[in-house]
Amino acid sequence: MPSGFEVYGDNGTVQASDKHYDLSRSRAQKYSGSLTFHDKIYAIEPDNTKGVNVKFVEDPPVLTQAVQGDGTLHIFEFGHVPKGKMGLEVYDEAGLLTFSSDLRSCNVIDFIDIPNYENMSGSNGTLFTKDYGVSRFAIIPIRIPFMALASDNINTHHLGTLSFIKNSTRLEIRRVISERDYLPSFVGFVYPKRLSFAVIDVTNF
Repeated sequence: MPSGFEVYGDNGTVQASDKHYDLSRSRAQKYSGSLTFHDKIYAIEPDNTKGVNVKFVEDPPVLTQAVQGDGTLHIFEFGHVPKGKMGLEVYDEAGLLTFSSDLRSCNVIDFIDIPNYENMSGSNGTLFTKDYGVSRFAIIPIRIPFMALASDNINTHHLGTLSFIKNSTRLEIRRVISERDYLPSFVGFVYPKRLSFAVIDVTNF
């Protein structure tokens, strides 16, 4: 029998283990306007009835994901060490933290995966809507399409993206032309074709 530490719930799933890393929130920050973000795992929580656009900013040699709107940005990390030292902590063989009862974990309540965004049809400008029944939720963007459409100015193009809107307990996604950006390499493209994101419950955050 392998050595280590594991705790199982009533349904037989692992709740704490020295071999499974817990993804937990390390910090949060309010934002308003446009924010370019470089952390690997984050969730955007729009202010109620306000939209948040997930877009790409050309920052050679890579495209950087950014958010635009009003809300809260939740940053998540693996093996994040909490400020307090109360409760249960589990470490792996290398001494890295895999679980802490003092941390608030990423509670995924839904995963949306649409293979071809271009085939989506909307109603009154809304491409997707779903009620999650929780007072606060946020999305973790995984693959967010954007569209580069040519303008009259050869060096400037309309950047089409998606807006995530929180309406009470309901999530709405709409297509928007957010602003003009310099995207000479992507004119006429929709990339990526796939739309996928996770929805998390941040009510207790």
